Amino acid sequence: LDLAKKLGATDSSVVVGNSISETVNFRNQKLDESNRSDNLAINLTTYIGKKKSSISSSNLLKENLDILIEKCIETTKNTPEDEFNSLPDKDLDLYDDTHIKNENKIEYLTRLEASVSNDKKIVNTESSFTQDKSNFILANTDGFSKGYKSSSFTVSSVTVAKDDKSMERDYEYSSKCHFKDIKEAEELGKLAAEQTVRKLSPKKI
Repeated sequence: LDLAKKLGATDSSVVVGNSISETVNFRNQKLDESNRSDNLAINLTTYIGKKKSSISSSNLLKENLDILIEKCIETTKNTPEDEFNSLPDKDLDLYDDTHIKNENKIEYLTRLEASVSNDKKIVNTESSFTQDKSNFILANTDGFSKGYKSSSFTVSSVTVAKDDKSMERDYEYSSKCHFKDIKEAEELGKLAAEQTVRKLSPKKI
């Protein structure tokens, strides 16, 4: 922030973001895969009056950051003005610190797929449970220097149904910031099955 101001920025902000994502997938009522990814990156935004530009990198070495700041300032100088360019306003309730262990994800998906498969017309299922947690710090030249965490819990079920005349595919999902707000496994499975089965043997209007 100090270097950006020294180089001519009237305002600036820096975001350092770290995200971790864990996903468990089921296929036909069996565990298909489990994976995890971890990302760390920086994003810089500089303002010169009503001019604004941004630049990002996953290379957090100081020499690289100094070059990024210089490039961002030069880009900002050559960017058209926009009357709505300014630093953003503040705060929200976006984080649930609940951590769902893989065995609990598996238990949820087991119940979900059992619910979907109650209808014998369902011939194929693919369900997923993803938990995302993110955390970053933002500082700017207005004196603001804080961070916030965000979370999301997403469950989904994709199903294929078949009868004598046709085969159809549909899905249902639930995605919320807080774990307590996602649909129950049995409810989600029932909806996914119903929406798929009702597509079978379509008729003309």
